[in-house]
Amino acid sequence: MKWLTLEGIKAQCRIEPDFHDEDDLLVEIGEGAEETVLNLCNRTYENLIEKYGKVPVSIVRASKLLVDIGYQYRSPVNTQQM
Repeated sequence: MKWLTLEGIKAQCRIEPDFHDEDDLLVEIGEGAEETVLNLCNRTYENLIEKYGKVPVSIVRASKLLVDIGYQYRSPVNTQQM
């Protein structure tokens, strides 16, 4: 992950910092969230750093919100649940 941290993700998802059973899953969801936001903004990480000197707060918040949604709805969905 480039701008999200595992600690920040756990705080966003209200997961105890010392709970490590799902760390790999959280990192995977975080990487996916960062990639999704970059794709939606049609930007690269390097472009953001070059233009703003850092990753803008709005992009960090959007990424955290995607992580939270991805974590809450991580179970497969079947047609009956829909």
